[in-house]
Amino acid sequence: MAPIDIKDDDEARGASLLADLADVKKILFFYAEWHEPSAEGGPFDLVVKTLANQGPGEVRFYRVLAEETPSLSNKVTQ
Repeated sequence: MAPIDIKDDDEARGASLLADLADVKKILFFYAEWHEPSAEGGPFDLVVKTLANQGPGEVRFYRVLAEETPSLSNKVTQ
């Protein structure tokens, strides 16, 4: 299963990422479009996509646009 793209806080709320993060195992990959290693097609991006496609079904992978999701970014760092 490919990672789910989260482009802003509204999408994070829709994916229940701003609620309790403990209900299902989740991998949140924060990226920035200007950061080449994490941008689309960069090495970090490719690793996350590979893991998401090969990983167990009980783990959900998300690609989170860090600068557009301040509520989620702040929640994770608390």
